[in-house]
Amino acid sequence: MLLAACMEVPPRNPSAGPRVVLTCNYSPWSQYSGGGQRSTHNLATALARRGRDVTVVFTRAPWERVRPPADLAYALRWAGLINVRGNSPGPLRLTSAPTVAARVAAFGRSGQPLVVHSQGEEAALLPELRRVIPRFGLLVTPRYPSFPDALMHWRDRSNWQRLRLAWGDTKYLALGHALRGADLCCPPSAFGGRLIQEAFTLPDEQVVPVHNGVPEEFLAHHWRVPADLAEFRRRPLLFFGRFSHDKGIDVVIDAAARIPDLQVLLVGRGDHQPVYARQIEALGLSERVRFHGWADHHTLGKLLAEASIALLPSQHENLSLAMLSALAVGTPLVTTPVGGTPEIMQDGTHGLLVPPDDADALARAIERLRTDLSFARTLALTGKQHVRENYTWDRAAQKFEALYERACA
Repeated sequence: MLLAACMEVPPRNPSAGPRVVLTCNYSPWSQYSGGGQRSTHNLATALARRGRDVTVVFTRAPWERVRPPADLAYALRWAGLINVRGNSPGPLRLTSAPTVAARVAAFGRSGQPLVVHSQGEEAALLPELRRVIPRFGLLVTPRYPSFPDALMHWRDRSNWQRLRLAWGDTKYLALGHALRGADLCCPPSAFGGRLIQEAFTLPDEQVVPVHNGVPEEFLAHHWRVPADLAEFRRRPLLFFGRFSHDKGIDVVIDAAARIPDLQVLLVGRGDHQPVYARQIEALGLSERVRFHGWADHHTLGKLLAEASIALLPSQHENLSLAMLSALAVGTPLVTTPVGGTPEIMQDGTHGLLVPPDDADALARAIERLRTDLSFARTLALTGKQHVRENYTWDRAAQKFEALYERACA
């Protein structure tokens, strides 16, 4: 039985043109929530504000309690998903494909042109709807920063390796089926486009990257410029994100060990937190490197405003929402030139770029900023203006609207 808090939100703001349906596994309010879920929500909100008739189909398990806000700008529909835990990575994730297809098929009965914009494996059966919906367009936006090696070199793999991929990583095979049946593939970066083409051999004309926008909550926050260098050096450095190995938190901790007076705040959650806690204790950093726990976007905005430097030394990204968020607040940023990051920021102009897995380089970049407040202020201001002017969700929505018309023509 559905709780009242989980009731579906009815359609709002109907307009002319094709009806737009966005789909995504899980939701921004699920136990498992990442950049794909938040990006779907932000894009739908921007489209609705632009007068589009937009509905989002998120998925959840029947027993999952989800509490969406009551003031959504778009219509919300739920599709079923069978999973054991919130982020079940195995074949059970594919149980959303038929329920999402059934939801979308119902929208096609009105005779209105329909464009569906999906995120991943939940779109596996959507290409089949062309048989029953006359004017139907399909876009898919994969957000993976990497793919299994077996998939990237599929022709070189043995049948046993292919079988292992088919069982353990079925979401990628389902994604491939959706991509080959889509009108357009619209990853959030040119890097993501090249990755998709290598993995799934899509033609050039089918791949049209569209950059993410910065999450709107961060636009309400602004870095508080330190009065002097002494205040700047007293403030903590900030990492925020998922506590997993690919985010480079171990490199942050190692860099902190190289700078005696450095204070670091680690904001987030994840399975690797005990590993980092042991690393901090082994290096004698318990008084200088602290865990904050999970924080919503407004809390993160406040933390960024009061930090000295944001550290995001990821090993892999497609297009980092964390990077966009730090730049939008105006916090001096040190990150890595992975994925689509070099498409957004220039080293020495909008922030500093260091190689991944290089604690020495990270420590040198930190010290460069902490000894030159004027340079740090310039980076902060330039990066902030750059992102706020060029990477908003309204701008992304405008680009997608043109692609929706193209897909449904």
